[in-house]
Amino acid sequence: MYSSIVMTSGTSMFNKNNYFGIWTREKGFFTGYRLNQNLEKGDELEKVIHIWLESAQPLLAKREWNPEKVSAEYSMMHALFRLGKLVDCPDVTLFHTDTLGGVASAKLIKRLLEQDFSAQVRLYAVRMDVNDRVVLNRLLGDYMYELSRALQSGDPAGTCFAPIGGYKVMTSFGYLVGSFHGYPTAYLHEDSQQMLHIIPPVPIDINADFFREHASFIRRLMVEGLLEYDKLTWEERMLVESNTSLFTVDDNLVYLNPFG
Repeated sequence: MYSSIVMTSGTSMFNKNNYFGIWTREKGFFTGYRLNQNLEKGDELEKVIHIWLESAQPLLAKREWNPEKVSAEYSMMHALFRLGKLVDCPDVTLFHTDTLGGVASAKLIKRLLEQDFSAQVRLYAVRMDVNDRVVLNRLLGDYMYELSRALQSGDPAGTCFAPIGGYKVMTSFGYLVGSFHGYPTAYLHEDSQQMLHIIPPVPIDINADFFREHASFIRRLMVEGLLEYDKLTWEERMLVESNTSLFTVDDNLVYLNPFG
């Protein structure tokens, strides 16, 4: 039985065949906007989302949807419930994209899970900046840190970890974080949402002594963001080249990747 569910959340709610996606297009919501637009605090998109949410509220009481035609996140919860693997009043954490579609979807999913599964739901917005690779790596590192904290607040036996939505990097890095902490991942079969797969974690080990030994160099990279490869010492170059899981070299520049 799962008392804690941690999921990455995307915009599958707006798929053309899903209940709320059809309703949203029929009512003309979000016309002129892109679902992948980033949200800025206080901008007009927050008002647009609020109006959409309040308009959708009367639909929740009717429950006229097919449970498999709401969203990937709702389908996962319904599958766990149907299989008798969900406790009463579970804790749910949703990591969602900080975009128009991601925020809107996560907020409505929160209401749905609270109503239909008596869940306690927490939302965590994940922002990505694809225009700056150093900033992007730091944002990915922040996401992995927060995801790690969310997983560690429970235990592997009682936690269902499902990195099923959001940016592709959220699902791929999410699986690695889960594996590091020994959490299996849950996945619904694409063709038949009646079939729930549990993927075991891959053993991952990190040597803490490595970080203590090379703390000075790693700290320099964290502070400066980028270092010129040609200006590194021979020892630093060997360190970078032998640890490509932590360091990236591109256009003669060295920087920490998200794992670093």
